[in-house]
Amino acid sequence: MTYLYYGENTQERDAAVKALLGSFIAVNGDMAVDVIDTEMAEPADAIDSVTTVPFLSPKRLVVLRYVSSNKELALAIETLLNRIADTTDVLFIESHLDARSVFAKTLKKQVNEVKHFESIEGPQLQGWVVQEAAKLGGTIAPRDAQLLLDRVGHNQQLIHNELVKLILVDTTISTDLIREMTHVTPSSSVFAMLDAIMQGNVGGASRMYYEQRAQGMEPQAILGMIIWQLHSLAITVVSRQLPADDIAKKTKLNPFVIRKNMTIAKKISKKQMVALLDAVIATDTTIKTGKAKADSAIHALFIELASIINPTQSAVS
Repeated sequence: MTYLYYGENTQERDAAVKALLGSFIAVNGDMAVDVIDTEMAEPADAIDSVTTVPFLSPKRLVVLRYVSSNKELALAIETLLNRIADTTDVLFIESHLDARSVFAKTLKKQVNEVKHFESIEGPQLQGWVVQEAAKLGGTIAPRDAQLLLDRVGHNQQLIHNELVKLILVDTTISTDLIREMTHVTPSSSVFAMLDAIMQGNVGGASRMYYEQRAQGMEPQAILGMIIWQLHSLAITVVSRQLPADDIAKKTKLNPFVIRKNMTIAKKISKKQMVALLDAVIATDTTIKTGKAKADSAIHALFIELASIINPTQSAVS
């Protein structure tokens, strides 16, 4: 039996891997499982591992993680698949697979079971947080589930870990508990800053900025993340006529990032996008040349960005 478990939803994917390993070990024992470090493996060594007959157990399970990262091994995938012993099961674990590659096409065509674990978002992700808290023995209201997402981001493995931590303190996860026990991740904070700016809420963006500063983030690091976010937004703006997944494939950006940018991109013209990029580049130059202090320059940047997006409205400070 051969399996392919892949996708960027590592929380769900790894849970499925754990369940599969548990079922196999219950019958064959843990000594029958062989995990191969494919990043360093020679094709011949990986092929040997799938042809080896079991010892003191009915079957063997070989786990091959991220074969796609080993170019030489990926090119030998058909040979490897054809050499698998009848007494050996093989589990391939991958993150993102390029559906156009020979490697992906060969795997999907020849393995017995393919499971794709896609990242979820929006109301579906909020619902997952509520359900995950219940599985862990706690409760969280949908509104507080969204607050948790806004603070820690949308990585389900990270969210799971945060839920475990919160439930250890109190099985009823409240707004106050979330604010007390979690930190706003820089990436989530930067997107929220830009979202506030798009609405003309400079005061809200500044508060988020100083939250990051209080956690030890340097102004230049925050500005760097703003630049990266505007870069990905610019890509979305000029490509918004395409589906998000197509943009992600062409640009190698995370599909979630593109889909998240789509909402903002609909409100921005290409001319405004150029002005936003010019403003942030000018601010970066101003700080690096010492013409202004970083904190005050970034606050001025927020005001300028808001005025570009909403030229007829005064920014809320």
